[in-house]
Amino acid sequence: MVGATKSRHNGRQKESVAMGYRRYTREFKEEACKLAVDPLTGPGRAAKKLGVPEGTLRLWMQNRGLLQPRPVAPQPESDDPVVLKE
Repeated sequence: MVGATKSRHNGRQKESVAMGYRRYTREFKEEACKLAVDPLTGPGRAAKKLGVPEGTLRLWMQNRGLLQPRPVAPQPESDDPVVLKE
């Protein structure tokens, strides 16, 4: 790898690269969102296929109005265990 440094640890040689933020082009984000809205693919599979974190892809989708908010389950009005079981 370019810019990688080699180090020895426990007799094994490995390369390490300085971690940093990845930058994605607008076009890449658009195409990634198109792939993620496909019902057969979905955000999870699309993110894995593209090698980006799922949370990042979901944020891009949310910023473009493509991600629907998750429905919130209604909270029961009682603390009674019998009612909560229903």
